Amino acid sequence: MHKLSVLLPNFNNGKYLSECLNSLFNQSYQDFHIYFVDDCSTDNSLSVLSEFPSEKITLIKLEKQSGIVEAMNAGLDKINSEYFIRMDGDDYCDTSRFEKLVGFLDENPDVDICGSAIQAFGIRSDVQKYTSDSNMNKANLLFGHSIGHATCIFRTKLLKSNNIKYVDQFYRLEDYQLFYNLKEIANSTSLPDILYFYRQEAYNYNEDIEQKKLLAYRKFYEMVLSDLFENVDERDVELQMQLAKKKRPTFNLKEYKDFVERLIKANTIKQIYPTKEIGLILNAKLVQIKFLLIDNNKLEFIELMKHGLSDFSLVKHYLKRKFKSK
Repeated sequence: MHKLSVLLPNFNNGKYLSECLNSLFNQSYQDFHIYFVDDCSTDNSLSVLSEFPSEKITLIKLEKQSGIVEAMNAGLDKINSEYFIRMDGDDYCDTSRFEKLVGFLDENPDVDICGSAIQAFGIRSDVQKYTSDSNMNKANLLFGHSIGHATCIFRTKLLKSNNIKYVDQFYRLEDYQLFYNLKEIANSTSLPDILYFYRQEAYNYNEDIEQKKLLAYRKFYEMVLSDLFENVDERDVELQMQLAKKKRPTFNLKEYKDFVERLIKANTIKQIYPTKEIGLILNAKLVQIKFLLIDNNKLEFIELMKHGLSDFSLVKHYLKRKFKSK
């Protein structure tokens, strides 16, 4: 049995598939097997796949188009290797990716999931780097996952022994939900190396998709807050959305501070997130909100003073905005 499996769902990625597969077959680490799950592609995907060594590929053809979540679960069902790694058919990766990620898990038995930095290409070209601190990753799950899902390697046993699969409950948030479901049993980290190259084009990054994801986040946050609070109302969810920078700020500073205090108090009782780290994250969110309130002329200096100056840069920002507006 190979030590590493590659979970690769595919739907009509034929245009990019050669680049993706070449980046896998050219890896410096070769003890891997690809589980290629085709979700009823109508393009030349399977023709492209046939050009690569069949002994390293298991093709799983879904009988009806089911979406990426069912495709990933179909592949995961077949995987029994020590580790599995994620890959998308329209992306590619650095040739040292497998070697570095497998080596890291081999040397760090206390870590269950490891990702890497991402270089986007296409209509965007930014680099995303993620925190290496496992407790910060767990605490960040109050607002979102802070590790790049497509970049990750997992200990297969972690998911299998806990009967955890991907869930298609919230639009395009299956990665967030996976990490949320793993938060109590998994330690995750991320390497600073850029090992994954993520294609961003209009078909996977546009205004319509972003609006649907906003609605999905609202529903997801309702679930997240329900784990902390006995009762959750629309105002709670809206505050959460705004702290997460998914919506523009509409409340006053005291309302955000009161909400943050409720979150900290509830977590102290229920111990869902690491106490120290959740405090750091929520205080950082409050600072961000103060900047946004200043930008939107919703925070006067006397109120800023009243609720404490956690950062002198806030004063500078306030004065800069005031002088600029005159």
